[in-house]
Amino acid sequence: MISGMENKPSCMHFCEHFNRCGGCSFQDVPYEAQLSRKQEAIEAALEATGFDARRTVKRIIPSQNTTGYRNRMDFVSFSSTDRKTGLGLRERGSWKKCIDIKRCHLMAGWQDEARTVIKEWQIKSNIPSWDPYSHTGILRYAVCRDSSDGKSKMVSIVCAKGKEELEGIDGLNSKLRSIGVTSFFVQKNEGWSDVSNGEPQLFDGEGFVTETIEGVSYRVGPLCFFQPNPSIGREMVRTVKEALASSDSKDVLDLYCGVGLFSLAAAKTAKNVTGVEIIGESIIFAKANADLNKISNATFITNPAEKNISRDFISRFDTVIVDPPRSGLHADVLAALCNSANIKTVIYSSCNPLKFVNDAAALSLNFELEYAQPLDMFPHTPHFEVIGVFKKR
Repeated sequence: MISGMENKPSCMHFCEHFNRCGGCSFQDVPYEAQLSRKQEAIEAALEATGFDARRTVKRIIPSQNTTGYRNRMDFVSFSSTDRKTGLGLRERGSWKKCIDIKRCHLMAGWQDEARTVIKEWQIKSNIPSWDPYSHTGILRYAVCRDSSDGKSKMVSIVCAKGKEELEGIDGLNSKLRSIGVTSFFVQKNEGWSDVSNGEPQLFDGEGFVTETIEGVSYRVGPLCFFQPNPSIGREMVRTVKEALASSDSKDVLDLYCGVGLFSLAAAKTAKNVTGVEIIGESIIFAKANADLNKISNATFITNPAEKNISRDFISRFDTVIVDPPRSGLHADVLAALCNSANIKTVIYSSCNPLKFVNDAAALSLNFELEYAQPLDMFPHTPHFEVIGVFKKR
């Protein structure tokens, strides 16, 4: 956690599970104060690393909504100490304990309905919860995601068995359909790792959710990453587009591109765009999204980012967009960016401001941080997004 982001309690909160659930520890802090803390945190971190934060850090962009903003939630299946079946969220500060929530205010209401339907099916069909310590049981997670217009609703149940082995699955599908679910998956995961995904088996429906951002439609599959707060996703795309326009970018490389969020936005003005992503399903959807939007100047490659940074390859681009996981840029990617003679602009989107600051320090050997734009992706939590625009010195 960035220094200064510690939670300071007050008497305000809106959720009955506050202080037990690990989801939103800042909900007892007025929203304007949350924004101020995040603004101060990124400024202090950059100042401590030698940057002039007063000159470079823009005002944080707030979320359009502070509740009901999430388009995805992963509910964990568990058995309580008194052997009652639960489907909820982790307790604060613990990966061993969970709480069987009644409602999560960070989502639209239908996800709570879906969670209740799944839990009732689990109990009626005698489906045991997965125990991550003994590696026994069946139901591991229920994952709900949707689109901001409410037209696409996807549910995935992550199980140690496939769809053909699950009792009462047809009835579960019917009930989910009755609350508006448009895609229902069983994701088979027999492994020991405690992750909320597996081999996707479409049981019914379209097989994706559709989100439209800045005039571009994106279809998103069950294994694909997509920005969890659509209103901030739109602000991120606008920020990237403004940076591309000011750089007069022609040939753009988008590393960690996902389903093409930034790639397809960039393709509207750039001559050529190449997206690179390790998740094969995301690349399948990125290509389909290019076709859906009639975009012909975007190419997508399935590969780890660090495998597509040879000198010959990277010299083809004048601009690189990076949106890495929380671990930040791979060391080889960072080195390739710093050593490239042709790259004039780096646009760095980060969900981990601490790692962003560390990587910014390395980039600053050859690039100047023109500005950093914080965005409040996660109201009521200490987490936020930052986009940094770097120009060749």
